[in-house]
Amino acid sequence: MPKNKKRATTKPPLIDRGPMPALILVIICTICVALLALTANMTADAIEAQKLEAANAGKKVLFPDAVQFPEENLVQLVSAIPGASMIDLDAAEFADVVNITRAVDREGKTVGLIIDVASSGYKGTVPVMAGIDMAGLFTGIVVDASGETAGVGSPVGEQAFTGQFIGLATDGTFADIDMVSGGTTSSGSVIKSVKLASSVFNAILGFEGADEGGSSREDFFPDSVDFPQESLEEAVDQIPGASLVDLSADDYDGFQGLTRAVDADGKTIGLLIQVARNGYHGPVPVEVALDLSGQIIGLIVDSSEETFGGGQPVGEKEYTDQFVGRHADDSFEDVDVISDATISSNAVIRSVKLASKIFSDLMTVQVNIPGEKVSELQVLFPDAEEVLLEAEIAGMEAPEGTDIKFALGETSGDRAGLIVRVTGEGRNGPL
Repeated sequence: MPKNKKRATTKPPLIDRGPMPALILVIICTICVALLALTANMTADAIEAQKLEAANAGKKVLFPDAVQFPEENLVQLVSAIPGASMIDLDAAEFADVVNITRAVDREGKTVGLIIDVASSGYKGTVPVMAGIDMAGLFTGIVVDASGETAGVGSPVGEQAFTGQFIGLATDGTFADIDMVSGGTTSSGSVIKSVKLASSVFNAILGFEGADEGGSSREDFFPDSVDFPQESLEEAVDQIPGASLVDLSADDYDGFQGLTRAVDADGKTIGLLIQVARNGYHGPVPVEVALDLSGQIIGLIVDSSEETFGGGQPVGEKEYTDQFVGRHADDSFEDVDVISDATISSNAVIRSVKLASKIFSDLMTVQVNIPGEKVSELQVLFPDAEEVLLEAEIAGMEAPEGTDIKFALGETSGDRAGLIVRVTGEGRNGPL
């Protein structure tokens, strides 16, 4: 009896099965893609949450009671703080400011500001997060010193150093901060950032900043009402007795600008000469204030880029006061230099010498013919007419080696005074 054989069957080709298999496949792929997208979104949200939590961790150290650190622009930040004012964060003085954030408590009240600053350290910028409460006191600072030299500059990120700032006021000078041994540059970077954070806070909240003994143009010329911005030609034209000099020549390398101090009558009462000679870390900007007789009234020195605790003190009043009262023809050879800051000190001295030379060269006049109008009369007797009369005084003889001439200025026929020109032999010729 023959065995039953299973009848062979063959499946029809997929193309003959209709659209259903393809439709099922599309549905499966769609579901997979949707699940992957959902997973990616959930993961991204989790990552962002972790990043935000990490970012807020440092802020929570500064303000433990805060529950929010809202992301907002400066306009929104200022609007949320009663009595706050806008500042120009694009200004050069705020170049190292990275961000400003409010710390907000559970009641929605701003309890302080967190100001992120990054000033240059030894190996690059050193990020500093400074917390300041609404009374202007530091709640602390968080320093990322990971880029500084291990064991040398990196300790500026440790509590032993950062803890010194807690409780200090934004109107302080931070002069008593102990720097990390061997990490002067890194320490100076942090202190510079803290000072900048103080300036930002004070500017926004209207607090008075620290008085570090510096001076201003207004201090030098209290009778001035204007310091006009004008070209050198325009300025010289308004300075009695001045002559235009080519200040682009090599002899004047370092010259940056000249500003007049003008009183309420529109008269020039002094000059501010801006110069910059190289210090330890680059040019040190110096503004030298002189009255029209050539006497130095004061200096403004920007030594912020010099080494903290080393060259930076050349910008302090204690150092710059050495120049006050000296004349533009001084040699400045006896000016004291700061110990361990010879390069920075000499940069200021060279700048003052350059400013003095510029003043002297601008105010030098040549008088060859008696009786001619000369501009020196305007300097010595501003109210006199430009008339010089030769005068002889009986029994008066010029000392050996000199040539003395006398001239009288007249105003409406009245003699204004006596002008004496003395010529003697200097080191390089007649002086």
